[in-house]
Amino acid sequence: MRIGCVLVIAVAMLTSPGCAPEPNAPARVVVVTIDTLRADHVGTYGSERARTPVLDGLAREGVRFDAAFSPVPLTLPAHATLLTGLDPDRHGVRHNAVFTLAPEIPSLPERLRAAGFGTAAFVGAFVLDRRFGLARGFDVYDDAMDGRRSGRAVVGFAERRADAVVDAFLGWLESAPERFFAWVHVYDPHADYDPPAGFSLGFAGRPYDGEIAFVDSQLGRLFEALDARFDPADTLVVVTSDHGEALGEHGEPTHSYSLYEATQRIPMIWRGPGFRGGRTVDDVVRLADVAPTILAALGHEPFPESSGRDLAPLLHGDAPPARAYAETLATHLDYAWSALFSVRDTRWRYIRAPEPELYDLDADPRERRNVAAAQPEVVRELDAWLAERLANARPLGTAAALSSEERARLQALGYVAGAGEAADADFGGPDPKQRTGVLVALERAESLGGAGRWADAFAQLQPLEERGDQFLLTRASFAVRAGLLDAAEGDLEAAIAQAPGRPDLLRLRALVEEVRRNGPAARALYESVLALDASDAQATTGLGRLAEIEGDAERAEAHYREALVQQPGQAEATWRLAALRAEHDGLDEAQALLAEAGDAPEPFVVWRVASAEARAGQVESAAARLDAALRGAVPTPLVIAAAPLLEAGGRGDASLRIQEEALRADPDAWQIQNGVAWNLAKAGRDLDRALDLARTAVRASGEDPAVLDTLAAVQLRRGEAAPALASADRALRRTTESALRSHLYWVR
Repeated sequence: MRIGCVLVIAVAMLTSPGCAPEPNAPARVVVVTIDTLRADHVGTYGSERARTPVLDGLAREGVRFDAAFSPVPLTLPAHATLLTGLDPDRHGVRHNAVFTLAPEIPSLPERLRAAGFGTAAFVGAFVLDRRFGLARGFDVYDDAMDGRRSGRAVVGFAERRADAVVDAFLGWLESAPERFFAWVHVYDPHADYDPPAGFSLGFAGRPYDGEIAFVDSQLGRLFEALDARFDPADTLVVVTSDHGEALGEHGEPTHSYSLYEATQRIPMIWRGPGFRGGRTVDDVVRLADVAPTILAALGHEPFPESSGRDLAPLLHGDAPPARAYAETLATHLDYAWSALFSVRDTRWRYIRAPEPELYDLDADPRERRNVAAAQPEVVRELDAWLAERLANARPLGTAAALSSEERARLQALGYVAGAGEAADADFGGPDPKQRTGVLVALERAESLGGAGRWADAFAQLQPLEERGDQFLLTRASFAVRAGLLDAAEGDLEAAIAQAPGRPDLLRLRALVEEVRRNGPAARALYESVLALDASDAQATTGLGRLAEIEGDAERAEAHYREALVQQPGQAEATWRLAALRAEHDGLDEAQALLAEAGDAPEPFVVWRVASAEARAGQVESAAARLDAALRGAVPTPLVIAAAPLLEAGGRGDASLRIQEEALRADPDAWQIQNGVAWNLAKAGRDLDRALDLARTAVRASGEDPAVLDTLAAVQLRRGEAAPALASADRALRRTTESALRSHLYWVR
């Protein structure tokens, strides 16, 4: 117990599990975590190409810890460590989505709120949603995402940029109490790397660094406002990360599945009372040290059985060396590979794996030479340390209550968490470092899928002999989108045999039957999903699609409304319900439904709504809706239908855009050739190409009169009056329609 605690013990027992604040204790604590930030991509940690003036300035004013380490390359478990002072083997949250922090484990915000501090948190991605247990003790836990979605190909998820997170914090700061603890989490450096305008051109080929630079700029706003409102001398600021990013080192594209320096070494900078002077500390420190250090700075006792320690004595050389524990169970829970465990001290990193690894970081800081065989005594000593630690580990944590939809959104983060159950597992399996090719192939497939190249994405994974159910599900997802239903069915049957109770497997199997127009089989599978998870809005939406195929609009509408009860705001159910209402004299309700809807699940549903709007005379708004939705690859039949509506609504450029995109994907589609030729003629652009396209379309269509009409328009634009009149005459002879769109008849 600290000096002076005895005099205030009665008050302390009434207000806090710890002791009264010391005289020079900070009045406020702000912790900022920058997701996926590896230390060596920050200027103050030696990167010459980084643009991080705010972080660099913070280090010049405070204390930089040069050897700080995360205990796990996963967001949720790492932040659980930050807030509890316990490593994952002690708090039990061993993966994202699978676990939630147990209520009996004390946390930093709970302790500080009990001591009279206001508490607030602002997070940047769904992976830290309140349902995973980190919201305990916060007066405000702002986990509302703003609709921004991941670029991952198979599934999407909610996140928000650093500027939106900082805006939320600054809004709260305006009326914040004098004494508070705030946690601000920004997610931007996490894949996919997509820096905003102004932070992409300056980092050509380095979008990850562009994301970091953007975050740094937003932290400048945060600290400027914080220091303007409150005295910096009374505010303790901590900036750190949950883990780093491999960026291809050791064969891993991102993180989660290895324990090397790239993913485990993180920045950690402190500024405020007790942490000033631009000092650098070389001792090994850990994410688990953050909570104990904050508690000590405020005069509170540490948590019982804390994995971490107070860092202040390190500033005076009064602390013994420490070791940093690390683990990843994602390798086992996601792909049935071996789990990995590691210990890092000032010289060595040892990784317990089927093939053990030992790296001498003094001689080999990039961990390129495994010296385990040459250093058997070091291996024995460090492995015994790990064995003793794991023998006393807490059982795997409480299972997170997630719907299948929510689990899918987390899978999009790269945190698959598909096969694992919240129970002790056999951590055996193949050595993950022998499976890095699978991770690379999955990353390439995601990139191809994001560009709509589904068959190419599937081809990346087709040769692999990986048999884990999560891998099979991923490969099947690409196969379905590529129309390779037999391949998808084979993978799904194999995966379901391994994990018969996984709703996401059964749901995709149902989609295969739906695409095959095997309604009874699809319905039975969707109903089996709902028997496993009655809140599965995707399965209920699937039943709605089946009802629409069967022409039962009333039953389809009932299913979509049920899906929106199961998951309010679910995009596909919202759009499909809106389309039905728009087509059945309910346009006002449809537009109200779509006022706050997310992205449409497929462009054809947008076309249905826009068509209803056009029939109601709202042509310009219909064209605007189509213009916003029809981006990237659009099916040729939809382009043929939508292009005239876009033109009629004053969106000729959009009409040409979608037709050009469709022509690149399907260069022999004469309807698209005709549309592009017409738009070029109308705009008076590239008339030679327009003429070639129109002539090709005339031949391919068997002299369709509308195509002959386009040819006449192109010829007239080129000043070829006689050929234009001849083409118009041919068009007239081949049609019985009373009017054509050509303006040639005005000049005859």
